[in-house]
Order: sequence, then C-alpha cells, then structure tokens
Amino acid sequence: MRAKDSSLQGQSQLSQAQESVGTAHQAVKIAQTHPDEQMIRQAENSLKHAERAVAQATNGNKTQEEPIQMAQNDLQEDKDTINSLK
Repeated sequence: MRAKDSSLQGQSQLSQAQESVGTAHQAVKIAQTHPDEQMIRQAENSLKHAERAVAQATNGNKTQEEPIQMAQNDLQEDKDTINSLK
C-alpha cells in the first residue's frame, strides 16, 4: 500500500506543479501586455513559486519524468520572456 500512496502523492505534487506553471504563464502573459514594474515583479514571484513546485514534484518522482520535463521547459520559456521585458 505504501507504493500506491507514494505514487498518488507524486501525482498530486505533479498536478500542483503543473497548475503553478500554468498560473505563472498567465502572469507572464499579463506582464507582456502590461509591462510595468509591478506586473513584471508579480510574474517573477509566480515563476519562483512554480519553480519550487516543480522541484518538489521532481524529488523522487521517476515515473513522471516527461511531464516534469515539459513543465521545466515551459518555465524556462516564461523566464526568458520575463527577462526580455526588463
């Protein structure tokens, strides 16, 4: 039963990470359309939060490598976008 519990926890962490990445992406899109200091800062904070969520989902989760990699790639694209706004 422990393995199943661990698997469910990993899926939950992955879902939370994916949701956090999606939220960060929305914040970046808003910063693109309203590139003022406050919007950029909010997007950066959202990206940091998403990075922590993805890192937590990554720890010990070998069964979900592909979706984690996709989330990391999405985060990197959004970080590049924010850096271009500065």
